[in-house]
Amino acid sequence: KQLDKKGLVFCGALGFQPNMTSDGDAAQIAEYLKADFFVNLTNVNGLFEKDPRKFKNAKLIKRISYREFLSIVDRIKYEAGQHFVLDQTAAEIINKAKIKTIIINGKNLDNFIKYLNNKRFLGTVIS
Repeated sequence: KQLDKKGLVFCGALGFQPNMTSDGDAAQIAEYLKADFFVNLTNVNGLFEKDPRKFKNAKLIKRISYREFLSIVDRIKYEAGQHFVLDQTAAEIINKAKIKTIIINGKNLDNFIKYLNNKRFLGTVIS
């Protein structure tokens, strides 16, 4: 109730809902705020066709539909400590609410600023 429905909201590791990750919490807040977009800052440059930590030739997927993204997410067997660009709960929320979602490497804040300034950036757009 105390969230302002204008401006930029940053959140992470909130513990907003029991048994939900920070991805799910943040997506739920974006849905509640009817956000124009949702940015997930993660430890890779976006969604890749295969794990870039294991495959040096993995190609970045620059754009993907909600449905295509959800089909990838649904094939993943989630386990504690597993890393993926966005968890299943968050993927379902952004799909249902049709929130444009951006996956960007959080270690490259200049790239994030490029996105915010409508400049070319390195990452994945889910829409």
